[in-house]
Amino acid sequence: MRKVNLCFCLLFILFSSQVKAVDHDGTFQVFGAHNYCWYWLRNDNDTKSNDIDRVTKVVWISGYISAINFHTGRENFKDLSIITVNDYITNFCKEHPQGKTSSAIIEMMRKIKEG
Repeated sequence: MRKVNLCFCLLFILFSSQVKAVDHDGTFQVFGAHNYCWYWLRNDNDTKSNDIDRVTKVVWISGYISAINFHTGRENFKDLSIITVNDYITNFCKEHPQGKTSSAIIEMMRKIKEG
């Protein structure tokens, strides 16, 4: 169990630096390497990188939506799996290669509220 916790902590530290994501009014900021669509899609065709990249994306998504939920004080992604959010971001990024993954999540939140 101790090795698992240490590995998780190392992965968290490794993948939680590099890029800043800000919400539409600039009050909510999250740091992580996966904010840009070009970065999100960069290893899609590289089978060697896919396993590590999937884990990284799951960790990033989990942290990002947890921070949003904490910031807003409510569950914004109720009954949605991380895989569903991941697929939404991937599709968004394919349609908007110069976009930001944070924009995909904001768009998804807006659609959930409207739905």
